[in-house]
Amino acid sequence: MSKAVLLPRAGGKLIAQHSKDVSINTEGVKKLAAMLLEKAKKREFFIGSWRDHTLNPKTSDEKAINWIFLCDTLNFSFWSKDENNKFMVRYKGKEYTGYWSLCAAINRAIDEGTPITDPNYYSKMTMDQLKHVMRSDSAQQMPLLEERLCVVHEAGKVLVEVDPEEWLVSL
Repeated sequence: MSKAVLLPRAGGKLIAQHSKDVSINTEGVKKLAAMLLEKAKKREFFIGSWRDHTLNPKTSDEKAINWIFLCDTLNFSFWSKDENNKFMVRYKGKEYTGYWSLCAAINRAIDEGTPITDPNYYSKMTMDQLKHVMRSDSAQQMPLLEERLCVVHEAGKVLVEVDPEEWLVSL
């Protein structure tokens, strides 16, 4: 395995060039960039606006980065076969589905004292521990728990095993 680290743009380009199932829609990227620029000019969107959602971190520290990394790692496939029976997490009196149910479950785990955003923890967590963190407040359980466990193990092991100095040198 190469020790070189690819930044997101270079990584996306490499994947798109070598994948038969992934491509980059250049026109779509340009259209999105233009829309975001217009929103930024009108002050409808700014870099700190992500903090506005009640579930997102309010700080810009290591804890927030770890939270964002874990959420991004687990952010896939929340679809339910039955739209009336979705995976749902009740957190601080509000019900969340989809991506926000993931965020609510992670925040609930943090509130309960589970070190869920620590790669030393999630690199070795058991299925039972993940099931507890991602427990549902509806009849529908979080989909793809086995796959989610695999990705947190893989991501956690990389973060635990790689010397941060190596990452900095590679950048």
